[in-house]
Amino acid sequence: MVFSSFARTPDMVSVVFSDTCIRAGLRKSDQDLHFHSLIERKLPEGVIEGGEVKERETLLAILSSLVEEEKWRRKSVQFLVPNPFVVIRKITLPEDVLLDEIRGYLFMEIGSSIHLPFEEPVFDFVPLQQSEINEILFFAAPLEIVKNYQDILQEAGLKPKQAEVSALSLYRYFSHEQFVSSEEHAMIVSIDESEATVSIFHEDIPVFMRPIELTFEDEFIESDMGNVDLSVKMTTIFKEFEKVMNFYRYTVHKGDNQITKLLFTGDHPRLHEIAMYFSQQVELPYVLMKRDSITSANDVIATDAFVSVIGLALKGGDRMQIDINLLPKKEKTHDYPKLWSLGFVVTGIVVSAIIGGLSFMEGKNLDRVEKELAQVTEVRSTMEANASAFTASSSYQQLSSTIQWANEYPVVSSDVLEHLVSLLPERGFFQQYGYSETGTISLTVQFDTSREVAFYLDRLLGSENIENATLLSISTQEIEDSIQDVMPRYIGTFDIVLKPDAFRKKGKEEPTS
Repeated sequence: MVFSSFARTPDMVSVVFSDTCIRAGLRKSDQDLHFHSLIERKLPEGVIEGGEVKERETLLAILSSLVEEEKWRRKSVQFLVPNPFVVIRKITLPEDVLLDEIRGYLFMEIGSSIHLPFEEPVFDFVPLQQSEINEILFFAAPLEIVKNYQDILQEAGLKPKQAEVSALSLYRYFSHEQFVSSEEHAMIVSIDESEATVSIFHEDIPVFMRPIELTFEDEFIESDMGNVDLSVKMTTIFKEFEKVMNFYRYTVHKGDNQITKLLFTGDHPRLHEIAMYFSQQVELPYVLMKRDSITSANDVIATDAFVSVIGLALKGGDRMQIDINLLPKKEKTHDYPKLWSLGFVVTGIVVSAIIGGLSFMEGKNLDRVEKELAQVTEVRSTMEANASAFTASSSYQQLSSTIQWANEYPVVSSDVLEHLVSLLPERGFFQQYGYSETGTISLTVQFDTSREVAFYLDRLLGSENIENATLLSISTQEIEDSIQDVMPRYIGTFDIVLKPDAFRKKGKEEPTS
């Protein structure tokens, strides 16, 4: 099986966004379900709709106020990606794709053999090592959605570290409380006022997840819920649940396996009655959260609505075998200094030296000294005027960037080239190589197959000396070999950013005695 490699950071805040509220918690320790605080903040209607932020400034203001009240500023945070945007799939890979090639392979196949309902994804995967074939569990979400939540949390004063999906968090809680075992075929039903999400787990792996839009009528929520009224109002939604169960039983397992347990959670006001009724209809046992096992220092009672927060807070410290992170990599920014200020200082020193030298020269004619001083002053004024104009120009920005990068990245070019060449496949070779003014290495490489392009990208991303690598383009080129056969070649263009301390030039070593 696949085991978690993520260790929970102390004081990690867990945040869950919904269309109606923000829920958050800060867990006290890794050994229990005691929380420093459990928080719920209602959101005005329309701030978040269908998991998408519609009124960013309003959400940021509410979240910032919450962070200040709880003194959470600069704490690490993890959050859940909204269910409507999450894709979970099992993907079978070609037999010859090795573990360290998987990410590069997925980069190449997204949009080709792997089709997603959004253009630019963030993704993660988990190899299914118990499978007899080369199979992975693939998670994806739209970059734009995840990045927006990440930026809002960061602007509110928190440090985003992890982005997960609710199915894993919910199962983690029920597993922690020993309400479910890995052998069972467990169906988790999370019901909110506007939507439900159905997830199915077997052997601790999410094999199915599907959001379902609810069509509850207003009078149903407010009226007394007798069995007759319930059966009328819930017919549509129960049919959707039963479709999922039948699909899992007959399509996925050909009738050999079926759901064996139901687990209910969510913030719907009639959750317990719905769970009881559905359990009776399908004749299966059901489970709800165990409230007496959860305590908080701020005396907030943990309701079923907090299960996703609690499960997220358990991330990294329990037996849950799958941990993913859909958080996009943070782009590094550089704060370039005003280099001309240093130039002015140097100029001042030079002028002072000239003045000092002139004042000590024997037999110097006073008129000549004054004339030369006037010339120096005029030259300095001209330099300052030219520098001011140049500072505002794009040429200055480029020069500033280049000089700063050269100072910050005094690398040994031969070592860089040797490292990049060592990562190439056997028949790959460089066509172009160069530095940009921002410190990025531009690289054009020829490969025999498109698979080798993906392999090289994956090796670049896995290098301990490389901060980031991006495949900008891939094209084909027909080349004639020695026996006049036309063979296609693949040309990949990469941008590569080195880690700050990689390949730095070292000073001369002191001779040893």
